[in-house]
Amino acid sequence: MFCYRITKYNPEYRDSRGAYLRDEWTSYSDIGKKFQGIIFDYDTYLKTESTYINAIITFMECLHLDKLCINKQDSYRNDSNIAYISKYFSDTTVLRDGACFDKTAITNISRLVLREQFWCKLEADSMYVHFGWDYYMYIGSNKKCSSAVTTIKKTGLFVETFVSPYSDEDK
Repeated sequence: MFCYRITKYNPEYRDSRGAYLRDEWTSYSDIGKKFQGIIFDYDTYLKTESTYINAIITFMECLHLDKLCINKQDSYRNDSNIAYISKYFSDTTVLRDGACFDKTAITNISRLVLREQFWCKLEADSMYVHFGWDYYMYIGSNKKCSSAVTTIKKTGLFVETFVSPYSDEDK
């Protein structure tokens, strides 16, 4: 498996242990807060969110995948989250382990995960997408997908060789 960490975080700003040193937004809930003297706004958030989602779709296309499936879903079941999720899925019970979704639904599921309304792994035999805290995303594929990596880097995201800490392979 070819494994990548895909983030908005420039690796130049990591210390020798890999810790990120700059003060940057890490969550949808940071909209309206100030980072490096600039107010983090909704439009900036949406642009970044879109690049993450497009990275997933780019890998799916490289691997000729039409669907990914939910694995290890862990939604935050409260009225607020369910109301938010229902903006994207009229039947929120479809978001369960083993359920498979096309690219349009994967876009919405990814949006929900990135906005911390729902959490899951997205997987197929040839690919995985794992979401971490603080806007970290991990993608693994059974093909190198060099063109996908190049395309993603052109969007301003950083792609590093990195095994997902959420992978079950070593457990």
